[in-house]
Amino acid sequence: MFANVFYFDFSDDVPLHAVYGEWLLEDGCWNFVVDRFKGARMLFLSEGSTHADLVAMAQEDYSLDMNTESVQLTYTTQQMAPDLPPIHVTSDRQVRTCSR
Repeated sequence: MFANVFYFDFSDDVPLHAVYGEWLLEDGCWNFVVDRFKGARMLFLSEGSTHADLVAMAQEDYSLDMNTESVQLTYTTQQMAPDLPPIHVTSDRQVRTCSR
């Protein structure tokens, strides 16, 4: 099974900057490496959006085959230390918390 990781910039409530790539731990620091072929997309988070909504948007916009690929939603903030791992968004409650 492949894991597709999306970095979401939750700095704005409505537009979500989604980036396709993977997190790598190098020299004790987490770095997000963008997939240069799949790149970035703009998703829109509305009030009441769920984790399933975000996964479905990513799946559709990136034309992912969910039989062979999975979606992981993650983010970091500029205030986080670089040695802290990215935060995984795995539930509706976390989506609501992140979008505030």
